[in-house]
Amino acid sequence: MLRLMIDRLSQTSLCGRCRAWGQSLALAVLATCVSVWAPESLYAQATKPAAAVSRFEDKTLVTKDGIPLKISYFAGKKGKDTPVVILLHGKKGSRQNFNSSLAPFLNDAGYAVVTVDLRGHGETPLVPGPAVAPGATKNNAPQLKPRDYQAMIPGDLEAVKKFLYDEHMAEKLNMSKLAILGADFSTAIATAYTELDWSKIPWDDAPTVAARTPRGQDVRALVLLSPEGSIQGMNTAQSETAVRILGLPVLIGVGSKDTADKGAAKKLAEKLNPDKRDHIYLETYEGGLRGTGLLGRKLKTEDHILAFLDKYVGKSTIEWRDRRSRLER
Repeated sequence: MLRLMIDRLSQTSLCGRCRAWGQSLALAVLATCVSVWAPESLYAQATKPAAAVSRFEDKTLVTKDGIPLKISYFAGKKGKDTPVVILLHGKKGSRQNFNSSLAPFLNDAGYAVVTVDLRGHGETPLVPGPAVAPGATKNNAPQLKPRDYQAMIPGDLEAVKKFLYDEHMAEKLNMSKLAILGADFSTAIATAYTELDWSKIPWDDAPTVAARTPRGQDVRALVLLSPEGSIQGMNTAQSETAVRILGLPVLIGVGSKDTADKGAAKKLAEKLNPDKRDHIYLETYEGGLRGTGLLGRKLKTEDHILAFLDKYVGKSTIEWRDRRSRLER
């Protein structure tokens, strides 16, 4: 399986919308993959006690419906060429599932990273009001209703995107090089937000659509750990179809003995890739772990994620551009 992954990462061209990134990445990607799957993984080396740990800053964003959304921000070091990853936790989780593991690992590899406490999780309350005290956690997952899951998309994720827009305009990152990772229930949030992001109509500031300034179309890749086939109140089939039509690259990870999976990961991979192209990856990891449980277990999950992100986002040649309408500059 790992040899197949290496072959795919080094030999395949990019999906239809990303093909312009060019074949010039092939040698660089191959070099990355060789180092990733060396006897001692990059993640294992990066998490040794002597390794440097990236610093992050906790921030509170406010969603359009008044929720104080807690995030941690790992700033990048490449200025306006910096790619970005949003990490979303799973059931009963929080951004702390990433802050001492995957987030600093990706940050050290050159990515700006945002970890999020979705509403009703971690330090983010379920209703408008003060945020939970730092260090404390309040998990309202059992109380979440369909409308709460739905609100995470135009509420929580849009607040994060607005934050990234501000960082982009300050030339601290390139929001057009964006990937989202979701775990169990938040895989549906990730795909639904991707659909929303790509549905945004560009500013009407140029004669042709191609020349107009985009308002969205920034999510370039998805990582889905233990994807769930259905979420209360959400049309997951619609957003999955949108991802398929867009031809976006997706890495799906699942435990080989995950009793909760019930074939959902394989079904999703087949749905996203009916033409058997090479931009959809299904990785199976030994054991019954699920979601963020697949991280930090010496399964090389982190290495696979980094190699995938490097291929489709990190080494993208998409240039930074002013995202304001030309009529407002």
